[in-house]
Amino acid sequence: MGSIVRVIWIILLLVFGALFFVKGIQLWKSIATIDGNGIGLTFLGFEVSDSVKFDEIRFYAGIFISGGIASFILAVSQCGRAYIAYYR
Repeated sequence: MGSIVRVIWIILLLVFGALFFVKGIQLWKSIATIDGNGIGLTFLGFEVSDSVKFDEIRFYAGIFISGGIASFILAVSQCGRAYIAYYR
């Protein structure tokens, strides 16, 4: 039972990591096309901030990209543990 929970945890980490990473890349690419003072930022239907200033968009993009990379690293480390536990 523990290995099934671990596999579900790995899948969730990979999905959220991909979502965070893609959102960060979208924010990074949108820097050149923003006119006005800023944008409203949503993630998975939740409003993160209603007015992100133009200067702060890089900060938010970096945070999302870092969160995605951290989730991927956690998923890979859990894959190793699941593999070792399965073949033990």
